[in-house]
Amino acid sequence: MSAIPTEQTRPPEADARDFVEGETQRPQLLIAVQERILQDPILAGHFAGLPTPGVPLLIGDPFNALSSPHQLRTSHRLVRAVDAFGNKYLNQYIVIKLLGCGRYGKVKLCLNAFDGKLFAVKVVDRKRLRDRRFLNEDGDSIMLQEYVHEIATLKKLHHPNIVALHEVIDDVQQRKVYLVLEYVEGGPVMEDNRWIAFPEELAQKYFRDICCGLDYLHYHKVLHRDLKPENLLQTADGRIKISDFGVSQVFETTDALSSTAGTPAFLAPEACTKSSFEGRPVDVWALGVCLYVFVFGTLPFSGKTIPDIYHAIQHKQLSFHPSIVISKELKDLLVLFFKVNHITSIKFVTLDTARPLLLIFD
Repeated sequence: MSAIPTEQTRPPEADARDFVEGETQRPQLLIAVQERILQDPILAGHFAGLPTPGVPLLIGDPFNALSSPHQLRTSHRLVRAVDAFGNKYLNQYIVIKLLGCGRYGKVKLCLNAFDGKLFAVKVVDRKRLRDRRFLNEDGDSIMLQEYVHEIATLKKLHHPNIVALHEVIDDVQQRKVYLVLEYVEGGPVMEDNRWIAFPEELAQKYFRDICCGLDYLHYHKVLHRDLKPENLLQTADGRIKISDFGVSQVFETTDALSSTAGTPAFLAPEACTKSSFEGRPVDVWALGVCLYVFVFGTLPFSGKTIPDIYHAIQHKQLSFHPSIVISKELKDLLVLFFKVNHITSIKFVTLDTARPLLLIFD
């Protein structure tokens, strides 16, 4: 796989200037970050558990590597190192712990040694991307296509309700590629199959954040195609950010799709039956399913098998859980989402401080 082109590329020697391969040299870091490390239980636990417990001294960025959050950096050399404390480095990133596993591989929590910020680093295995079990009917790698789509999509995006991609470490001599993503502390707003209903006010707050992010995506001609609670991450201050753009798609003039993607229970009726359909309405339908799950802690349409789920989506009457009381306005909104000719687009318009946002449907 060739290196992935981006707007800003760092020379290979920049990544290795303060590392000596095969030795245990470490970079120097910012003093102010030391206090943050000691106050953060995850980081404090990591450094306390090292073979030689201690916190690295943080005194500055020797690479002058800090970049604008609007710019995506690409590094074409990966250097692994272990410092005197036992910290493992991927270039300037200290590996803290495993966050989870995804389609491509592992996701690790890492500390940037130059600015003390935490990042979620997605480790992508090139060999897995080309696994023969994941080829489409034309013989192309589905996972490779998804990976390329995710990079291309995230490069375009900068919004407070979208998870940001900060750097790509793509060393052609290495088996793995690393996507350095914004770390969202709260994780998924709801864990897989462990949904608990939210109070209506909180559900509306989350819904508002997702609407803002989705409106931004569609304005920039990006289809997410897999909106669901597990792909909605929550920051420490309660803001929702849309993540996981593995099956996303960028369109030019029309958002017509000819294949389904994403999670069956969140698909719109037309995506269950038609060979061609519009992508934006499918995203908006999935947004409605998310709102329903937030309020009731369960899916509006479900089944034991995928055909059962598709049948329920197309034919089952929308119902509300009798033990959970919601406002008439919210109930009317949910009914609007799941009409046969359902909402095709949704937008927030700023008004004033007393009534800051207005929903507009088409």
